[in-house]
Amino acid sequence: LGGDERLRNDIKSMVRRLIEPRHRVIVCLEQSTVEWANTVSRPIVRETDPTLSRTILVQTKFDNRVKELASGGSANKYLAGDDEQGTMSTEINGESQSPNGTKKPFFVSLPVRRGLQPREFREQIRDCYLDDFEKLLELSFDESKFLPQIGFCRARAFLEHIMTEKHERGVMPTLRVLDSVVKKTEAELIAVRADLAATNMGDLKMNVAFFVQEFISVVERLLEGSVIG
Repeated sequence: LGGDERLRNDIKSMVRRLIEPRHRVIVCLEQSTVEWANTVSRPIVRETDPTLSRTILVQTKFDNRVKELASGGSANKYLAGDDEQGTMSTEINGESQSPNGTKKPFFVSLPVRRGLQPREFREQIRDCYLDDFEKLLELSFDESKFLPQIGFCRARAFLEHIMTEKHERGVMPTLRVLDSVVKKTEAELIAVRADLAATNMGDLKMNVAFFVQEFISVVERLLEGSVIG
């Protein structure tokens, strides 16, 4: 927003090109501090995926938003989203990402410190989640309903679950084709081995000798006056 118009259009074109293939899962990042109506990412995603059926919504900077929530009711209302409709529904630990067809976002907070080592980064992610969770508990939010949406690790686990399912669905047809090719190749190999066995030089020589011997035997009988020939 407010940037160079040419650069903005280039970025939009790149995003559309990347999210257009229907086999791809779209991760739509939005800031928790921006109201739903003013979000920039979702309208772009909706152009390609109107029902958000293959889109995962992720609200970042939740630590800044949770400070503004004054009660359990306001927390529950915000966490419920804005009744965006979607059909991607998957259960993790018995909880659904989109119950009753309503697309629910994940809410994540990430460390602001830079230069963290991998182990430190993971610890900071955990601490960010615990801070958010503690503030929500103080507000008495509906833990049974909204806890599966809170935290980076849950968003990651859900995405990994979706990708694993898509991978398995994509691999099975390929495995069936490969199995068919293997069986066909095995049958062809058996036929080739049979042809090779039939053209063995030793067997051919033995068959020729047998034929010549039989032919001579028939000629001899004919010369003797037999009508066997």
